[in-house]
Amino acid sequence: MAAKKYEVIVDSKEKLAESVINVRLKLKDKGFSFRPGQFVVVYHDEKGGTQKREYSIASSPNNKGYIELCVKVLEEGHVSRFLDSAKKGDEFVIEGPYGDFGVAIPPKRDVCLIATGTGIAPMRSILHAILESGTERKVMLFFGFRFETDYLYQAEFEELAEQHDNFVLVATASRTEDPSWDKERGRVNELLRNYLKGDEDMDILLCGNKRMTEDVTKALLDIGFDAKDIQKTGWG
Repeated sequence: MAAKKYEVIVDSKEKLAESVINVRLKLKDKGFSFRPGQFVVVYHDEKGGTQKREYSIASSPNNKGYIELCVKVLEEGHVSRFLDSAKKGDEFVIEGPYGDFGVAIPPKRDVCLIATGTGIAPMRSILHAILESGTERKVMLFFGFRFETDYLYQAEFEELAEQHDNFVLVATASRTEDPSWDKERGRVNELLRNYLKGDEDMDILLCGNKRMTEDVTKALLDIGFDAKDIQKTGWG
């Protein structure tokens, strides 16, 4: 069955970091549903035609009536600039959901989520869905970013780690020079061997730019994981 279009209303916006916002969209059609890891297409009509952009859903599928998007606002990005300037109550159209990225909920094996930048969007959705399922399966989140100010959803993730014994959170800043930064430093692919042995029975999901997914995949294979256990999505 083809995905359909839905009318949405801007409910709220939150600045997460420089040029990154979280946008909550209320759904007029209460029949909208999705699997964690899927994405939607946002449409924006402007002079010269209709612009569209794909965004992974960043919220839990258990939150009925709304979805959230994690948006990197780009100077040349027609749709991202439209979302950044949108006001509460503004309406537009999305299409979807699309995509097969993700795992069964509740998961059948342990899960390792690895993301950089706004690649955290589908991982946030998947993470919430897993933890909300009540499973005892282990879930790990490796989240890489450049500076400590780029740590999206920091308070939320750290609270979840405190609340769930089966959730392991590893945050790393690759370019920070702040001596007070008390978490990991360096790129994600350089840290994996410190936490993973390669013999774990787990599904591994990656989201980031092309270089990141390639480097992390190579690191995982070098550690000893099987390519069939690795899923990846991203951009570039």
